Amino acid sequence: MLNSARYADGEPVWLELSTPDLDRAEEFYTGLFGWSLRRMGPDMGDYGLFTLHDRTVAAVMPAPADKVPPAWTLYFKTPDAAVSAQTVEQNGGTVTAAATDVMDLGRLAACTDPQGAAFAVWEPGTNKGLELVTDTNAFFWAELETPEPPAAVTFYGRVFGWETTTMHMEGGNDYLMPHPAGGTPEDMFAGIAPLDTATSDRGPHWLPYFNVADCDATAAKAVAGGASAEVEPLDIPDVGRMARLTDPHGAVFAVMTPNPRS
Repeated sequence: MLNSARYADGEPVWLELSTPDLDRAEEFYTGLFGWSLRRMGPDMGDYGLFTLHDRTVAAVMPAPADKVPPAWTLYFKTPDAAVSAQTVEQNGGTVTAAATDVMDLGRLAACTDPQGAAFAVWEPGTNKGLELVTDTNAFFWAELETPEPPAAVTFYGRVFGWETTTMHMEGGNDYLMPHPAGGTPEDMFAGIAPLDTATSDRGPHWLPYFNVADCDATAAKAVAGGASAEVEPLDIPDVGRMARLTDPHGAVFAVMTPNPRS
């Protein structure tokens, strides 16, 4: 699982929401998770930091919906953003924003994988990553939904050096779970699941999961606050109870109450 005290190369270290309405996003997410929003002001493009217990749990960036679709974007740690961007291109992905410095905070590049799922790479400077993960109401798991999971494993393995563990699921589909190179299955931070593009109206994408104390209550609260439930609360054997939601502007995310042993 993720640990903010020791992020490894290849792990998710930052989570950013793009939204057309910062005020509405603040109202929704602070009401849902008990977060606070620290606004950075016009000089920082009205960028904001969501905090819980005075520690950063996510970020938010105002962006016109006709230019940037509302979405959550995962940033993965790299020792060299430019080299990672080059590796993305060499393996069939696309660099949508070249490696660039963000003051002294770090260096980023925005990318899409060969199937079209968006992500970013982050070379830390003074900003080492999210200050709180895995706790209740914080980010603790990611899932890539893609039409070709084995190809995705190959791509991300070449970019980040990931290693994977396979869980055999009911129905015959394998759930592939990456962890950093040299790590163990205890260091897993994500899953890679098959996406049926013929039946899904959403393309390949990364989906953040937030740990919650009561999945059903949180999902109901989200819907009351203007969200839509794409997947109503359901049990995943030996894992936990989850729901998949879209916020009032259409950014998709999931909440889960994990089983104690998971």
